[in-house]
Amino acid sequence: MKRFATLLLTCLAAALPAQAETVVVELFASQNCAACPRAFKTLKSVSRTEDILVLTWSVDYWDYLADADPMAMPESTERQNAYVERFELRGPYTPQTVYDGAEQCPGNKKRSVKKWIDQRKDVERLPIELTVSQDSITISGELGLPREVLLVHYLADYDGDMPNPVTKVENLGNWCGGETSFPVSCDTACVVLVQEQGVGEILAMQVMP
Repeated sequence: MKRFATLLLTCLAAALPAQAETVVVELFASQNCAACPRAFKTLKSVSRTEDILVLTWSVDYWDYLADADPMAMPESTERQNAYVERFELRGPYTPQTVYDGAEQCPGNKKRSVKKWIDQRKDVERLPIELTVSQDSITISGELGLPREVLLVHYLADYDGDMPNPVTKVENLGNWCGGETSFPVSCDTACVVLVQEQGVGEILAMQVMP
């Protein structure tokens, strides 16, 4: 009986969610957005002291105001529109920040930005392990529902004001638990995101070496 109880406690401990370490902050912005420079400054300032990864998704719907934003991608606008639907917003806006795919607020409001970063750091995560190499990513853990695995390419040393502008996003496929490997190729800086279907909560992340 004692042995069974010990085994049961061990299994329960293994099922406990892991503590979140890095918060993924997605910024939807544009060089033609008047309020965005303040968001760039805020997020760069916060990222120096907080354990976060900022990804700037440059949208294209402000390009009619001036020269087209060279970093703008249709994928950025598409991703933001999906968040608009998920958060039941009236429409897309800039600068918008999304925290681990779970919360959102204006990116130029430093107090709100800090608030959501702090709250997301206290969120417990599922025990998902990501192992990366130069040409593959292996995900392991127990999961009941399929999750999307994304490879996001970005410029870590961008000369402009945008922090880590995204240049490309790839859907590597679905992960349904157990151990699964995906081939990857990264020429710049990249991060792997394991996210609930339909731009839901980001359950795990790992920056490529």
